[in-house]
Amino acid sequence: MIELIKRWKFLGLILLLIALLLLARSCGNSDSLSGAESAAKEKWVPISAVGNFFSNFFDFSTKKGLQAEIDSLNEELAKLKTESQISDDVASENGELRALLTLKEEYASTWVTVAAEVTARDADNWYEKLTINKGSADGITENMAVVNEDGLIGKTVNVTKNTADVLLIIDSGGSLGGMLQESSIEGVLQGIGGGKGLITMTKLPYNADIQLNDVVVSSGVGGVFPAGLLVGTVIKVNTSSDGLSKEAIVEPYCDFDDIKFVLVIHPMTEEEAAAAASSKAETDDADADDNSGEDTSE
Repeated sequence: MIELIKRWKFLGLILLLIALLLLARSCGNSDSLSGAESAAKEKWVPISAVGNFFSNFFDFSTKKGLQAEIDSLNEELAKLKTESQISDDVASENGELRALLTLKEEYASTWVTVAAEVTARDADNWYEKLTINKGSADGITENMAVVNEDGLIGKTVNVTKNTADVLLIIDSGGSLGGMLQESSIEGVLQGIGGGKGLITMTKLPYNADIQLNDVVVSSGVGGVFPAGLLVGTVIKVNTSSDGLSKEAIVEPYCDFDDIKFVLVIHPMTEEEAAAAASSKAETDDADADDNSGEDTSE
């Protein structure tokens, strides 16, 4: 009770000071003051200063409270943006995994496939190599083709038990047989290197009809890369330096700045192909039986 009385007294004092402040300002508006009025006004000056102090105090408190609210809202907004980004990243990864699963199913009848995740990339050799989390324990050996849903990425090198490096097709250290999909004209593909992300296609006949946007695939020559893997499209055609053949600049389908998941593939042996065909036949028979049962029940 005593505390409540003290609070009311304090509030009353503040109100009194505010009233005196207003009175002092009113007195200050007169152009000519008598001696008594001047003396009275001088007495109001300290009271006016006290009133200004409380006015500024309450103004500062209000601003401080508003700034705290703004800071809180900004923190909440940053949190929501982070959660939204995480959600977008998860959705993107799910999309890539679904596309990779579809690709794995497409290859199931002709190639052995091992799905892997990219676990490391050297910033100094970003367009040269990357490391995946599968190795010899998963059946991977050197010189196996590596692809994703966009197309050919490279080949395996430096295989350990649980990891493997992948030499990218855009690196100048690797080459493979290539072919124009439409005309079946063959040439040699080699990365330009230097972080340019492009490939040259050389040894093309001088009279070859090569058009911009022609699709380039692997030819299968050399035995490392199976034939028919998508590589990229022609963006420029040149005559070779000796004038005896043509060369093409190829832009890969794969985005080498953003590779998260890959498939390591190699052709099946006859035994593996037979086993895959048998498994597929069993699956087809089971699906047919299920469909037959559903038709009967209807």
